[in-house]
Amino acid sequence: MGLSFDDLYADVPADQREALRAFRQSERQAEIELDGRKWRYVASGHGPKTVVFLPGAFARADIWLRPILALEREYKVLAVDASLEVFDAKRFCDAVLAIADHEGVDRFTAVGTSYGGGLVQYLLAHHSHRLDHAVLSHCTAVTPQTATLMRRIRRVVGLIPAFLINAALHRRRRPLPYDSPCTSFATAYMRELSGPVDKKVLSRFLDQTIESTPTFRHDPLALAAWPGRILILTSKDDRTSFPRLNELTERYPSAEVHVFDEGGHATVLVFPDRVSDVLGAFLSRDA
Repeated sequence: MGLSFDDLYADVPADQREALRAFRQSERQAEIELDGRKWRYVASGHGPKTVVFLPGAFARADIWLRPILALEREYKVLAVDASLEVFDAKRFCDAVLAIADHEGVDRFTAVGTSYGGGLVQYLLAHHSHRLDHAVLSHCTAVTPQTATLMRRIRRVVGLIPAFLINAALHRRRRPLPYDSPCTSFATAYMRELSGPVDKKVLSRFLDQTIESTPTFRHDPLALAAWPGRILILTSKDDRTSFPRLNELTERYPSAEVHVFDEGGHATVLVFPDRVSDVLGAFLSRDA
């Protein structure tokens, strides 16, 4: 049996813990059934423009908790939970667009972190007519080499006994090495997300990512006619995205880039207000 919410967040400041609890119990929580599968998402705000937040792999929509709370004052906000069964980019993005349609949203700004940043790249490639702007946070460019790397990881994962992978995934995380009021929250949140993930889920993620990588395409000429703006976010100590930042800037040469000094791959959790400020500034320049 997994730890309870109170156990997981016992070391988190009360105001942060209760803000997350209240958010999850609020009327923002929504659900839709698509092709026999239920998709959970957040819907809030009533602004004229819409922001759609996409999660990292295995993450809940409320990984974007503070940015959602900051932006819902002026924007309509949708945020989709990750699925532990669907990782294929086309299927996931089809669900995102169906949720947008269900909520009466035609065009929106797509914001995705990590795996979610890959989903935003898919939307740019296949559905840019639905996007006002795009934000690629702490992700890498999806290329044919992505599948090659994933195949190598998949082979290694296949060789490791399930009990060792599961133990590694579920071990109690040490506090993240940042001087931030949100460090304990970020540590607890990441511990919670790892709870339902095991070798089977991890293998499914890798298999579907490998299969969906060839469906990505990048047409510079088509995107050149797209009127939106792109923002790339990364952090100097993110060992995943920062070393490959040039690949994204080469693919999207007109993109704006903001590099945080610290926060690693979990900047949105460790320094959420900094992320909120950057997103708010980017969106506020919308004509």
